[in-house]
Amino acid sequence: MAGNAGKNQSIRFGPFVADLHAGELLKNGRRIPLQEQPFQVLAALIERPGEVVAREDLRERLWPGQPFVDFDQGLNTAINKIRDALGDSAANPRFVETLPRRGYRFTFPVDPPEPPPPIASPAPTATEGRQGPFPLRKTVVALAGACLLLTGTSMYLWLRQPQPSSELPLRRFAVRAPLTRNLRPFNRRASISPDGTSIAFVNDDSRLWVWRFDQDQPYPVEGSERAAGPFWSPDSKMIGFAAGGGLKRVSATGGAIGQIAGLRTIVFFGAAWSVDGQAVVFSDGQQLNEAPAGGGTPRLVFPGKSSPLPLPRPRSDGKPDRGYLFNPQFLPEEAGRRVIVFSVGFESSQLVILDLGTGRTEPLGVGRFPSYSTTGHLLFQSEADFPDIWAQPLSLKRLTPAGSAFRIARNGSEVSVSADGTLAYVDSLEDSERLVWLDRAGGRLAGPGPPRLRLHYPAISPDGKSVAVETLQEGNLDLWVNDIARGSRIRLTADPATDLLPVWSPDGEWIAYTSGRTGAYNIFLRRSDASAEDEVLTSGKGYQRVSDWSADGQRILFYEGDAYFSREGRDPNGSSSLQYLERNATGGWDAHVFLRSPHSLRAPKLSPDGKRLAYLSNESGRYELHVRPFPQGEGQWVVSRNGAAQPRWNRNGRELFYVERDTLMAVPVQTTGGFVAGPPAPLFTHPNFGLWLDPNYDVSPGGDRFLLPERFGGGEAASTLRVVQNWFAEFRTAR
Repeated sequence: MAGNAGKNQSIRFGPFVADLHAGELLKNGRRIPLQEQPFQVLAALIERPGEVVAREDLRERLWPGQPFVDFDQGLNTAINKIRDALGDSAANPRFVETLPRRGYRFTFPVDPPEPPPPIASPAPTATEGRQGPFPLRKTVVALAGACLLLTGTSMYLWLRQPQPSSELPLRRFAVRAPLTRNLRPFNRRASISPDGTSIAFVNDDSRLWVWRFDQDQPYPVEGSERAAGPFWSPDSKMIGFAAGGGLKRVSATGGAIGQIAGLRTIVFFGAAWSVDGQAVVFSDGQQLNEAPAGGGTPRLVFPGKSSPLPLPRPRSDGKPDRGYLFNPQFLPEEAGRRVIVFSVGFESSQLVILDLGTGRTEPLGVGRFPSYSTTGHLLFQSEADFPDIWAQPLSLKRLTPAGSAFRIARNGSEVSVSADGTLAYVDSLEDSERLVWLDRAGGRLAGPGPPRLRLHYPAISPDGKSVAVETLQEGNLDLWVNDIARGSRIRLTADPATDLLPVWSPDGEWIAYTSGRTGAYNIFLRRSDASAEDEVLTSGKGYQRVSDWSADGQRILFYEGDAYFSREGRDPNGSSSLQYLERNATGGWDAHVFLRSPHSLRAPKLSPDGKRLAYLSNESGRYELHVRPFPQGEGQWVVSRNGAAQPRWNRNGRELFYVERDTLMAVPVQTTGGFVAGPPAPLFTHPNFGLWLDPNYDVSPGGDRFLLPERFGGGEAASTLRVVQNWFAEFRTAR
């Protein structure tokens, strides 16, 4: 460690700390074994976070002047050991990204190096006086810098200082966290611990993270990929969550992840720890099951023959609502050792109290996401596009309402409350989005329509007058068609299943889309004015995502067998494919396979002249943008250089767009006399590009503007978690 001789620096990133002086890697205070050579490579990367560190630079740093004939193998081995220590992967890097033939880049946020501890100073001399060896100006600057490091979460040290009375004062603060944008309509993305010291949340990387209020930064739970619905043990020592087809548990401080029980459904409907901490009750949508908290075989606990599932209210269109049972929560022992409250319904949800011992149910009224407060109230989220948080006085002895419900917070969702009365919820207005127009430099222009809770996959009509978009409405993801000029809109789909990825026909009369209403994900067709019933175009048990419609109207392109969506992390048939539906002589549609691969293929987009197909493939280890002749498919060109997602053609056929990380790139292309792609050039960066692979934006007919969803009030990717200590203090006198 000659390069760090005399230093005592520590560099922190997430739960890890690299002690450059000792040559040690720590995770949450525990030493992670890492040999000297891999550690030096890691040190070189984290000292230049976000920069590309060339392989030759690493050679000069690690083996200066040495004819190291096995340099490539040694460096590759060192990188692999670093990834093993960090729990990273080359295919989906969170920390170390490989740039082929160039070098490596450390992509995780890095805190500034911690300075060495101060050296004891001799007693001040007469000339130094009281000022000491450091000038007063430097001391003031240092204090100001320390003050600037305070965040909303570190305020907790102040919030929790001893109070003259046993009751905590009423105080509010906010926590900014990049909550997952994936829709989880049946469970919380964030939950406060019963002791009120921490929040567990699902990050936009789909992992479980924990934020202790006495720490400046959250830390991830390693191995929690694709997490959903965090919930706490009653002693706040364990966190439960769903991931990988099972119900899991892990210590709040990290460590080995244990299995509680398997899940029969891909969608998670919520779970709760029993009051005594011995069992976990969870829902599969239609029934409640119970399993030992330490893991074991689950058993059915509700509904039974004598306790049928309470029927939800009818939907707004008069049709019966699906009777989903979700988000169970245990009430305190005063109500009984095995009494829970849960939501039932889907579009229209009501709260129900259930005694698991007797099977007795008691309806409480409309709402979802119940959480009991020791103030004697059941807190819940109302039903609206922008819900509020309400409190219902509740008698635990009678299990009935003990007064009228009252609103305690506007624009709030996913409420949870700790045993000391600390309330946490998501700011639903700040979590909303609106469609905005951006120019080629990223300048914001006017945007169509008001804010909505979710907006995905906007698609502009061929005439540029309308936009079809996936929108969250009444807890359900459906497709809507918006008139850009007038601001009006019509609902294209209304099935409780998820409908997504609208694709216009070239004449603007039809919209093809993907829906999960058959139990699988298949392709449907409907008139763009919603004047006729849906038509099913494909069948099968896989996942088919529609992607494009040819300019002559004869072909609809889609891809199938997407490994991202399978529970096992791979395509069940061992391959994925690009396909198209071709209109036949009778007006029907025949399916054809264009390309099949053992690698993941996505997002096929046909050039305006119909002669070339752009698509994503991860055959190189990450997704890059490829182009092939169509429909022959012989030969290919790789257009992107550093990863790609969300491809679209300019409608003039002379330009391809794609997203690299969070930056929109433009590639000039020549299609006459062969295909030639120019160098990619960045246009602008936007946080809402995120991790999408299908395009979450569209291009205006003139190619000079881009329409995409943006967080209400700006493009910042983080959500606001509102935290209120002693929430009932401001309502006590009025109640």
